[in-house]
Order: sequence, then structure tokens, then C-alpha cells
Amino acid sequence: MKKQYWHNLLLAILGKYPIQPDTDNRVASYQRLVENLRRRIYEKDHLIARLKDRFRQRIAQYDTKISELQKIAKTYDSNSMLIGEAPATKDLIEITNQDFATVSSVSIGIIFVIIALVFRSISLPFILVAVIYLGIFINLGIPCYTGTELPFIASIIVSTIQLGSTVDYAILLTTRYRRERAHGAEKHEAIKQALTTSANSILTSAVAFFAATFGVGLYSNIDMVSSLCILMARGALISMMCVIFVLPSMLVLLDKVIDKTSMKQKG
Repeated sequence: MKKQYWHNLLLAILGKYPIQPDTDNRVASYQRLVENLRRRIYEKDHLIARLKDRFRQRIAQYDTKISELQKIAKTYDSNSMLIGEAPATKDLIEITNQDFATVSSVSIGIIFVIIALVFRSISLPFILVAVIYLGIFINLGIPCYTGTELPFIASIIVSTIQLGSTVDYAILLTTRYRRERAHGAEKHEAIKQALTTSANSILTSAVAFFAATFGVGLYSNIDMVSSLCILMARGALISMMCVIFVLPSMLVLLDKVIDKTSMKQKG
């Protein structure tokens, strides 16, 4: 339709300009159209303006556009609101970022207390949580180098699940190491024995977790589900490698610190 027609139609909706149809048969149709649009757009001292853009929801540039639109709307009415899928997603991202910090702190604190009570140690909770979070940081950092887009809830979900599901790898290895040390074994011999007896259990658990999540991520047609499952599958393998290759070095290197900050374990 012509631009002038839309201008006249908008004025008619606001009650400022009458539409003059060419024939009497179309008068009722125009009147119903105008009344319907008036109810939907301009009602009870509220004005609704619909905007349509072609940018994709997952493109980060929409955040700037939404902020600019909000500023423009506020200049006309301080009580104006921007609603729709994109503004809702923006709000969810902001809330998720705040929740990520809270959930991470709470989960780390709870696991820290559990490890401290189980091992009766002050230093071991720091070491074990640090090793697991190293795997989490590596897992979440890989998409940055591969250019992969992640759902905005990926960080809070993957970090929590990966921490809770793979910290038992570190606990299993550390328990065996502490037992060998309590039996009088030298630290290098103790970590060797701990790896020999624990590696198979750690490997089996990690591969089972990988297989369960990778299969869903591979065949799921839902992008968010697929991305999260792939991240969790990769996280299980990364955490396994951190526990097998990094944690033993940390235990041996900090053996004296662990001994001084832990209660003596009975042999």
C-alpha cells in the first residue's frame, strides 16, 4: 500500500483524520478495521507501537538495538516499556549473569564444606575445587576459540553439573592417596599406587557420563539441548584428564602443606 494511505490510516486510528472509502460497501469494513486497530494500539491512555527487525535473536548486536530503543522510548514517557522476545531474552541474560555468580559461590561453598568434613583438611578443599574448576574454565573457554555460539544459560548449567558430577573423581583419587600416605608410603609411591587403583574407576565413570550426554547432543534437534549436552560431555573428559594428570602433581607438590593442615588419618 502507498505510504500516504498508511499515514492516513494511522491518523484515523488516533481519531485525528477520517478515512473516506471510495464506495459505501467498504465503509463498514474500514470502520471495523479502524476500531479494531484502535483497541489494540491506542486504548486507555496507552499507546502500543510494534517494531519488526530482521536481526537474529542469537546475534549479540540486538543488545545494543534494544538499549537504544529503550532510551528513545524513555524520552517520550518515563513509564514506557519495551516488550517482546528480544527484550525478554536480554533480561534473562542479565538475570542469568547475576545468578551465575550466586550459584557458583553457593555450589563451591557447599562442596568446600563437604570435602573439608570428609578429609578433615583445610587445604584439600582448595586443591580439589581448583582442579575441577580448571576443567570447567577450559571447557567453557574452548567455544571462544572455535567461534561457537552458546546459549546464555550454558555457563550456569554446565559449571554446576560439571562441578557436581566430576568432583567425585578427585575425591576418589585423593582418598586413595591419603590412605597410602597413612600406611607409611612415600609420596611418589603413594600417588603411583593411587593412580593405579583409581584410574580405571575414574575412566569408566567419565566415559559413561560422556556417552550418555554426547549421544543426546549429537541427535537432538533442539539447539539449546544439543549445545548443553555437548558441553557436559566434553567437560566430563576434560575433568577426567585434569584429575588424572594435574591433581597428582598438586598432591605431591603440596604434600607438606596438606599434612600440616589436615588431621592425621589412621592407617
